[in-house]
Amino acid sequence: MSIQVYRDLLQKADAGDIEQGRGWYKSAHKKVLALASASGYTVEQVAGVVAVLSPMVEWNLNWKSAERLCRGKGKARGVPGFSANRSKAKAILALKITEKTGEVESHVRGPKVNPFYHSLLDPNYPKPVIDTQMIAAFYEGVAYRDDLKPVAQSEKRKAPIYAAVKTLAKERSWTVAEMQGVLWITFKRVNGKYADQLKLFK
Repeated sequence: MSIQVYRDLLQKADAGDIEQGRGWYKSAHKKVLALASASGYTVEQVAGVVAVLSPMVEWNLNWKSAERLCRGKGKARGVPGFSANRSKAKAILALKITEKTGEVESHVRGPKVNPFYHSLLDPNYPKPVIDTQMIAAFYEGVAYRDDLKPVAQSEKRKAPIYAAVKTLAKERSWTVAEMQGVLWITFKRVNGKYADQLKLFK
C-alpha cells in the first residue's frame, strides 16, 4: 500500500469531516482539562485513564468510562474494556503525584496508547495515533480477522502509515493530529462496518 490510499480517502472528506477531524484532539484536550478540574486529579492522570481504557472501545463509551472512574475516585461499576486496562486506570488514579515526572507515563505504554495519551495532553503532539481504523484505512480494510479480532500489527507494517500522515499534514499545513483526525473521521463515515470499534463491551 502507499500514501495514495490516504490521498484518495481525503478526497472523500466533506466539510464536516474536516472541521470535526481537525478539531478532534483540541476538543478532547478541553474535555480532559475540564474533567481534571472537576475530579481533582491532574491533567496527566485523566489523560492517562482515558488512554489506557481506549483499546477496542468506541470513543463515546471510552470517555464516559473514564469520566465515571475519575468522578468515582477510581470506584465504578460497569466500566467496559479489558480487565488489565481497568486495573491500569485505577493504578493511575491511585498515584500520589509529586513534582517529579513520569509517574503516569509508566502506565501508558503501547504503540497506540502512548501517542493517544500525549495527544490528549497536547493537540500538537507530532506522532500520529494509529489505531485499528487507521490501519484498516491504509490497508484497505485489512485490520481485522474474520472473527473480528485485530490482526497483530508490527512496527514495520505501521511505519509507512506514520510517514504518510506526516507527509500529508505537511502538504496541507495541518498538524499531524489534525490530519490523523480527518482521516479517522472520514474513514468512519464512509465505511459503515468500521463506523464503531468492536462491540465486545456493551
